Amino acid sequence: MPGKALLVLLTLIAAALGGCTPRLVTVHDGLEAIFVDAQSQTPIAGVQVYALMPGKPGPQVLGRSNESGQVSIRPRRRLEVVVPLGERMTMLSLWACKSGHERLEVAGRMGWNADYRAVTHRPDAPIPLASIEQGEQGCP
Repeated sequence: MPGKALLVLLTLIAAALGGCTPRLVTVHDGLEAIFVDAQSQTPIAGVQVYALMPGKPGPQVLGRSNESGQVSIRPRRRLEVVVPLGERMTMLSLWACKSGHERLEVAGRMGWNADYRAVTHRPDAPIPLASIEQGEQGCP
């Protein structure tokens, strides 16, 4: 293991000498919400909230609503080593999905630079999910 630690240290030193700096990058925003059926306004349990994350196959489920329809997901950030003034287009979207209901984008942002602060989306009202007929496209 000492060899691995030395390799990591040398990599960090080389990156610093090359002008690269560590920076916190937003992976996904958080969400605190309540999901209800669009017609009956009753809470929906088991709504999956997911994000499509670059480099990972398929949707990554971040959380599920409880029996009261509530979901609470903390935002996530990670440390990356980047070049000075490095920019990239960032698209952050959270989707809600429940079998028998339409898939819905519940939070999203897009823009240049991924190092702006992660936020927790807190809608003022419950989020209604519309029912769909069998055979229609819903969850991925």
